[in-house]
Amino acid sequence: RAACTPSDRASRDAKRRDAHARSERSRADDEAMATPQRTTQLAAAQIPAAAALSAAAFLHTPSYAAIVADEAERASFLRWLFERNYEWGAEHGVARVVLEGEELIAFFMFERPGLPPPSFVDMVRNGLLTALWRYGLAATRRLLATKSWFEAWEAEVLGPRAGTVARLERVTVLPARQGRGVGSRALREVADEADAEGLAI
Repeated sequence: RAACTPSDRASRDAKRRDAHARSERSRADDEAMATPQRTTQLAAAQIPAAAALSAAAFLHTPSYAAIVADEAERASFLRWLFERNYEWGAEHGVARVVLEGEELIAFFMFERPGLPPPSFVDMVRNGLLTALWRYGLAATRRLLATKSWFEAWEAEVLGPRAGTVARLERVTVLPARQGRGVGSRALREVADEADAEGLAI
């Protein structure tokens, strides 16, 4: 029998480590999938985690990059922005989370027709002036301009249907739970709910 060289042993050990790592990942996946998931209204204590999840997901979105160019400052800005937005969403009962056990693994907002988006007054009440102090006048003006542009674009796209369709926004899933149908399950729940109420999304 041929002698086992150091190179052969190293290769064999590497394969064993890879096999062990795959086994551990598979076991962790099985445990996660076995943990019950449920969709519920966003609670005040969950707002920071939901905002952090969304901030990471939307960090490189061009519209936000146009508001705050520096990536580190943008990450801080988005956490602040989403926390304010989700406080409004929780207040109006439109912000939801998917929990796996007690871990927040997904977030989305389902807004029925007739609920106007946050107004300028709402934004001031929720801390817009803080943005002036923390991120400067230019970034705050770009934020308001972007908000106005999106609202005008939505009205143009929807035409006479504007104000009659439900909105599904900020759908984000924890990276470690992506590819497991978490987002699809949440979308199906919302679609079923909208169908039952005769709503278009």
